[in-house]
Amino acid sequence: MDLTRDNSTGIDLLWHDRDGKKTAVMRGTAAVYYNGSAGSEYNLWGNVYERIAEGAFDDALQGSVFCRINHDRNRSLARTPKTLRLWSDKNGLHFEAALGNTSTANDAIELVSREEITGCSVQFACDLKNPDNVQWLKEGDREICLIRK
Repeated sequence: MDLTRDNSTGIDLLWHDRDGKKTAVMRGTAAVYYNGSAGSEYNLWGNVYERIAEGAFDDALQGSVFCRINHDRNRSLARTPKTLRLWSDKNGLHFEAALGNTSTANDAIELVSREEITGCSVQFACDLKNPDNVQWLKEGDREICLIRK
């Protein structure tokens, strides 16, 4: 199952001078880990909520990961390990993407600069029935899906 989460922490657009060329770097938080606040859990539907545990993406940091516009496979911006850097801390999964001179990257730069794109999300697949990956909890009338891996 693929899941997509919006994140309202925003995206930073930085400019670096590399060999006399101005290069754009996009930086942000792709996923926020659950910290007890309502803003760190996501309503999936009805009374079902998702929480992402700290370190849930640690194993994925070693694999091939893409940064894309709207999760579209035809609109890649960067890829690990060359142009995409990922790291995880107690707050969430963060990224820094060095953008090339492509139409996709130029569109992204324009949309972020105009604040038409103000956040980002993460798409991932996990086995929702595997207790190592997911823990289902009940809190009152709410069901909680805690993503662990």
